[in-house]
Amino acid sequence: MSSIFLSAEISCIYKKHGRRRKIHCLVFVPDLASGAKFGLALSRIGNITSDGRPILGLDAKELLRITLDTSPQSHVDPGSRVDASFFSV
Repeated sequence: MSSIFLSAEISCIYKKHGRRRKIHCLVFVPDLASGAKFGLALSRIGNITSDGRPILGLDAKELLRITLDTSPQSHVDPGSRVDASFFSV
């Protein structure tokens, strides 16, 4: 039996402890129903229909919480890409 996970890249840009954070996260959900639920949750936070990667003012930990609320089988890979060398995970 083969498993296929749907994936998306979300750019989280936010301030924490007075510093700006820019983290690109890969999000994996196990099925179309979970993907629809995840998309609906993110659409309440920001514009996810613009061209390219959605950019949300959302802490990466909050993105993880939303993802796991969507489905316990979901997964987030934080820091899949960092914008510049002076931005760090």
